[in-house]
Amino acid sequence: MSDTTAHPALRLTRRQALSSAAAAAGAAMLLAACGGSGPDKPSGGNDAGSAAKGSSKEPLARPAAFAEAPMLTDLVKAGKLPELAKRLPENP
Repeated sequence: MSDTTAHPALRLTRRQALSSAAAAAGAAMLLAACGGSGPDKPSGGNDAGSAAKGSSKEPLARPAAFAEAPMLTDLVKAGKLPELAKRLPENP
């Protein structure tokens, strides 16, 4: 006769198994959310952007021309909105 039951001190209850599984899932989610990028590479953002990048010390140069949104053109023509050059600040 062989005894297939485990020792009572080593038995794992359903509550203990579910608690352990929940803790492991929470730890995995925390590691996935916090890990991945090191301190030299900031997380988020779009790395595929244009090559011109400004900073707070050296801002980008002002573009030579601006394009107005087509939906605002009718408002400018009706006189409800000032023209584009008057709406933009000197240093955007």
